[in-house]
Amino acid sequence: MQLGPKVSGLLSALVLHAGRPVDAGQLVDLLWGKSASAAAETTLRSHVSHLRQKLGLPPGQGGPVATVRTVGTPASRGYLLEVAPGSIDAQVFESAVVEGSRLLRTGGTTEARQAAKLLRDGLALWRGTAFADIAHWWGATAEINRLDALRRSAMQIRAEALVEIGSYLEATGELAGMIAVDPYNEKVRRLLALALYADQRVDEAAEVCREGLTLLACRGLDAPDLHELQRRILRRTVSVGTRQSVWTASWRCTAACSSTVGC
Repeated sequence: MQLGPKVSGLLSALVLHAGRPVDAGQLVDLLWGKSASAAAETTLRSHVSHLRQKLGLPPGQGGPVATVRTVGTPASRGYLLEVAPGSIDAQVFESAVVEGSRLLRTGGTTEARQAAKLLRDGLALWRGTAFADIAHWWGATAEINRLDALRRSAMQIRAEALVEIGSYLEATGELAGMIAVDPYNEKVRRLLALALYADQRVDEAAEVCREGLTLLACRGLDAPDLHELQRRILRRTVSVGTRQSVWTASWRCTAACSSTVGC
């Protein structure tokens, strides 16, 4: 579906608040900001009409997956997007993270395998920054940050599932990429060291710990768990595959903050 930049921004804002009304004044602020003219709301109604026409075109035999309703009064107008279940990638992704985490926490190897696949499919829905075309809008900042934090948690939970099922090579590749982006993440570093150790790459595992301890020490941070893991790796006394939940507390925090930013 080809849309102009204004109509695309309008759709993104409505998707962001799917099922909830968005005030016309907020949409004017998003689309025109301080340059909005007196005719901005009239133009907005034209954009909404154009969007309705686009959404009304049946995508195959299933019919339209979304409709835009006008709500409120002429003096306090708003718009609400109604969508079919499972048609918004962000919601599908979030459901995958919740279910994948549940499977990993409560099940065995079979459930861990299911969790890894579920999270892989959920992460595959990402194509760049969430709501990138309205990232400049103050009304989108909180949700963009929340989804990005959830994406990072999903990557970590999937890596834990990969270690649990013995897919060490795949896990180390993904974890190394996470460390490259966030070298100070102790939890990711611990799991990378475990995956390397389980893959018989003991020297590399110890080096991951050593590098992390050095970086964290430069910030004045102590990391006793990472130090203990390094000691056990060097002594070859690490037990892998017994549900090494190195960030269980981190996941609980993310889940508890599912409608806010930060913890």
